[in-house]
Amino acid sequence: MKNYQRQLLIIGLYALIAVVMTWPVIAHVTTHVAGQGGDPYQTLWRFEEKLQAFNWRVEFLGQGEPRLVNLSVWPWMWAHVLFGEPAGYNVVWLLSFVLSGYGMYLLAGELFKKYGTSAFLAGLMYMLLPFHVAHSFGHFGAMQVAWIPLIIWAFLRWQRSGGVRWGAVTGLLVIIQAWSEHHYLLWLLIFGMIALLYFRTWPKQWAGVAVVTGILILLPYWPTVRLAFQPGNSLELGSDQTTRFSADLLSYVTPAAFHSLWSGWVRELISWRFTGNVSEATHFVGWLPLLLLLFFHQQIPARQKKFWVMITLVFLVISLGPRLYVGGFETHLPLPYALLSWLPGLAAVRAVGRAGVFVMVAVSILFGWVVHTQVERPRTIGLVAGLLALEFLFLPLPMQSARLSAAYDFVQTLPGKAVVELPAATNYPAASRALLASHVHGKEVVASI
Repeated sequence: MKNYQRQLLIIGLYALIAVVMTWPVIAHVTTHVAGQGGDPYQTLWRFEEKLQAFNWRVEFLGQGEPRLVNLSVWPWMWAHVLFGEPAGYNVVWLLSFVLSGYGMYLLAGELFKKYGTSAFLAGLMYMLLPFHVAHSFGHFGAMQVAWIPLIIWAFLRWQRSGGVRWGAVTGLLVIIQAWSEHHYLLWLLIFGMIALLYFRTWPKQWAGVAVVTGILILLPYWPTVRLAFQPGNSLELGSDQTTRFSADLLSYVTPAAFHSLWSGWVRELISWRFTGNVSEATHFVGWLPLLLLLFFHQQIPARQKKFWVMITLVFLVISLGPRLYVGGFETHLPLPYALLSWLPGLAAVRAVGRAGVFVMVAVSILFGWVVHTQVERPRTIGLVAGLLALEFLFLPLPMQSARLSAAYDFVQTLPGKAVVELPAATNYPAASRALLASHVHGKEVVASI
């Protein structure tokens, strides 16, 4: 089988698994939106708003007043233009799963020097991780976890082959990551510094690529940088907010509260104690991968094992935030983040628990290494894949209707320039739908969350 045929087969397998695991999205692709709460409606509104009020100087050259910049929809504007909404959103949602699996497959294959079943299983784990699924319920930027393994993979290709081409690919992927979820970019920079100190080998042109990439990222985010340096700015949300959206230590070994089979007893027993919401409190890495690592880690190459275990521990500690919580109980034990949170960038991190994305990357790679060094029989590989899918099962998937009330068409005919929606003042999903409806009636929504 030729290489391009193998790649298409792998992508097709990930796509098939994604469709089977999330079948309601395909069944209602043009009428409903995947997820729950108000965030999906805000993303639908942002697609429309960015396209209708497009000003390239404001969007990409940093002009305008100091403000919090959101560029997350721009890498996917093609889907909005081609399919409209909600189909465009659902296409991007499905692609977040396929690309996550395929991105980890490429990275694992590069590390193992073999694009086989072990790399495929590493991708399968990363694609189905509850961390990814939880953020797919509405966090449009945070659900895009595919760019991280793709960036590391492209960087490794650049490091091994040299030349400008792979450097440009790496820089482009970093820019897309910065636009999609800038918090992940912060954790990527920390990861890069650790990798530099550990491996001490970087491509010759890395400085030039880094400067160009940094400028292209800084330009559109310049209004946010200016806002960050204003006294009493709205970006610094305080230690209580940081603590609320930090990870609980037990969340890494607690099954997801939305698991298809045992979500009820998980919620009743422990997950209701975790701070924050379900999306931010879900960090389960799976018992099967942890058990395999515990018993069969000996054959993982020593240097690789040390590095990825170190990455796991570093980002685990970061994700726990300023104070340690265990099973919902505060231990009053201060953690390193409490000392570092004043640094530029870290003070404005709203959900520090999302640093756990690098725990997910590291554990997926270590799991792939175990499979690569220990599992050979096709039956065993099939059993591992089945158990992995069972452990991360999340059907039925929450869906919401994307149809807006016909009342908004009537509001469009009324005089006036603004609309006051009473539910939107106290109810976030209602406020988000009201914001989306502003593209129907063309009036400003006031008194909204």
